[in-house]
Amino acid sequence: EQGVQVYLRGYIEGATDFIFGQRGQAYFGGNTIAVKGAGYVTASGRSSDDNTSYVFNANTIVTASGAFSNVTGRVYFGRPWSSKRTVIFKNTVVTAPFNPALWSQWSTSTPNTDHVFFADYNTTGSGVAGASRPSFATLLSASQAAAYSISSAVGSDYTSWVDTSYLV
Repeated sequence: EQGVQVYLRGYIEGATDFIFGQRGQAYFGGNTIAVKGAGYVTASGRSSDDNTSYVFNANTIVTASGAFSNVTGRVYFGRPWSSKRTVIFKNTVVTAPFNPALWSQWSTSTPNTDHVFFADYNTTGSGVAGASRPSFATLLSASQAAAYSISSAVGSDYTSWVDTSYLV
């Protein structure tokens, strides 16, 4: 829901909106993210113009063991719970069978896409072949992607509370 969070070299599993919050700042690095069913990895609910974001770097997104059989083409990086969210995926290997759009609106009646910044860089793997991002999502260049780091997500003082030996 809120706070400053760092997840490094772990295992995260879920189905719909399993990484979510309204005021959280989070960095995810080197994790295995396992998708159990059709849905969205993230659902970000920021509704103000603050600088909170979710930054994902060097994670692998896979289909979970025992996943439901209806996931093919029905998995996305995320959708906007409210309209002012920043979510970045960098250097992600995806083997879970994503929808080619990679990102989704909240719903047809409430898209919440006017002020979101959904972006990815260097997304590879069999699960994202033929990616075709919607107009509200951005494919970053290397120089643009470099601006999104653990420091940009959780602040430059992270070294005082994060064991940096786990960084990737």
